[in-house]
Amino acid sequence: MADNILEGYSALPIEQPGFVVPPPPFERLDAALGELKSAQETLSRERAEARAKKAEYKRMRAKGEDIMRNIFYRAVAYWGKEDPRLLELGLVDKSGIWTFKKGKKEK
Repeated sequence: MADNILEGYSALPIEQPGFVVPPPPFERLDAALGELKSAQETLSRERAEARAKKAEYKRMRAKGEDIMRNIFYRAVAYWGKEDPRLLELGLVDKSGIWTFKKGKKEK
């Protein structure tokens, strides 16, 4: 909208040569529009960088999960599922996780 207003203001002397409009409001509008466009470009660039970092973190996490899964499987293969050394590594088998299942009644 501001672009249209400024375009109309710049075309005014050509279309209506005898009609004079004071320039200060249009100069302020032009300055504010320049600041807005600059802020939008900055915001767009920051959002693109944030998306790129998020994608990189997601790739790193997936790679780390694969590494931890391989460590877990190898440790279980050598030590067995119930070895206390798994806990020292921060690993636990699914059977060792306590969860409450919906619909299951306690006795």
